[in-house]
Amino acid sequence: MRSCAAMLSVQREFRRHCPAEVDMLPVLDFSDVKTIAGWRKLRQLCGEWGKFYHHRIRAFSAEFFAFLLIILADLMIGMLVPEYTELSGVNLASLLVAGLVSTALIVSILLLVYLGNEVNEAAERHRFILNRTRCLLIAMKHDDESRQNTGLACSKEQLEKSTDMMASLSDELESESKVMPLTLLGMPLGYSLLSFLNFIPIGVVSTLVNFCGNKDNVSRCTS
Repeated sequence: MRSCAAMLSVQREFRRHCPAEVDMLPVLDFSDVKTIAGWRKLRQLCGEWGKFYHHRIRAFSAEFFAFLLIILADLMIGMLVPEYTELSGVNLASLLVAGLVSTALIVSILLLVYLGNEVNEAAERHRFILNRTRCLLIAMKHDDESRQNTGLACSKEQLEKSTDMMASLSDELESESKVMPLTLLGMPLGYSLLSFLNFIPIGVVSTLVNFCGNKDNVSRCTS
């Protein structure tokens, strides 16, 4: 999606972290309807190509998250229920294993949230560039002198078709961002997902502090 945005603008903020080959490309000719339609098709191909990877990552993440919940539930029951503490054998090794597994999954979720949020916000970024360019084309359509100075060899009818196409594409992108966002664990990938999941590490850490703070359990947390 970064490369798709780079084709719409030469501004560095829209070309940051793009491949060098893409960064060398000029912007598209927005006065040509076929060019706009081609960009739309390219964007759809990029989305479909990445969708298969997203489905696979989402399935694996859900499975790992379910197993992590089982591990943490067993650990917390062992720390909260004295009768189960002896049975589960809570000790430093089990705490370290649970901590390592949790850390690995949390890092993976953070990475997925960062990358997925960028993809979900790409539609709004593309809409912004398209709407801004559309306003320029509308202004040029009503200003013959400006159209001649820019060297655009196109008629008002052609500009009218281009602006209509861009308006339709902008509406499509708006609907796409609302109907088909990238999701993880049933929620759109974004920083709101982190606020929903933060109760898990907070609850585990507070339970661990209370458990290890008890003088009867100090030996379990240190050996």
